[in-house]
Amino acid sequence: MEIIKCKPFKHKWEGCKCKSCPKTRNKNHDWDGCVCTKCGKVRNEQHNWDGCKCTRCGSVKVRGGSYCSEHSWCTDCQMCDDCCHVELR
Repeated sequence: MEIIKCKPFKHKWEGCKCKSCPKTRNKNHDWDGCVCTKCGKVRNEQHNWDGCKCTRCGSVKVRGGSYCSEHSWCTDCQMCDDCCHVELR
């Protein structure tokens, strides 16, 4: 498939993606929780947490943040048993 390059300000926007070229913009996203179904952008809202990892985008809760209590920290290696996030000291 040949990629068409649009002239400046002549994009054919369908939400956040141009229908004619690979260009995206940061507005009119089609959000399914934390992921845009059109362009794949991830926002830090409406995650679907399973323990300390989002099942939609793979984001991991950060220790010391508002979700740190859900990590299963190994005291020997300082790594979460569920998501393999490493606590940096």
